[in-house]
Amino acid sequence: MFSKYVINHNLQKSALPLKSKTIPGFSISIVLLHDLLLLFFRAREGKTKDAMDVILDLCRSGYSPTDVIQTLFKVTRSYNMPEPEKLEFMREIGFSHMRISEGLNTQLQLLGCITRLSTINQPK
Repeated sequence: MFSKYVINHNLQKSALPLKSKTIPGFSISIVLLHDLLLLFFRAREGKTKDAMDVILDLCRSGYSPTDVIQTLFKVTRSYNMPEPEKLEFMREIGFSHMRISEGLNTQLQLLGCITRLSTINQPK
C-alpha cells in the first residue's frame, strides 16, 4: 500500500530539501517522522517484518531508541484512529518507553514493541 519512501506526495516534496530541519512541536527531523509514519502504518496493518525493517534502518541511521519511542508515541497520539485501538497502541508504547528509560535502551526493546503493536489488530 505504501512504498518504502513515499507516504504522500507533499511529505516527499518537503522531506528532501528540509532533511535537516525539524517540524514544530515534534523537534525531530522530517525523515524520522516520515519513517515512523511508515512504521506505524505497517504495524497497524500487521506487517511485522516490514515494520521491523524500518526500525533497523532507523537504528542504522543513528537514531537512539529513546528518540524513536518518544516520537512514535507522539505520532500515535496525534493520529486519527478508533479510541480503543489508540489506547492499546499508546499502552504498549508506554510500557516500552518505561523499559527504555530505565536503561534497557536497545534495538531489541524497539523490535519487541513493534511486534506487540503488530498483533493488536490481529484476530484472536
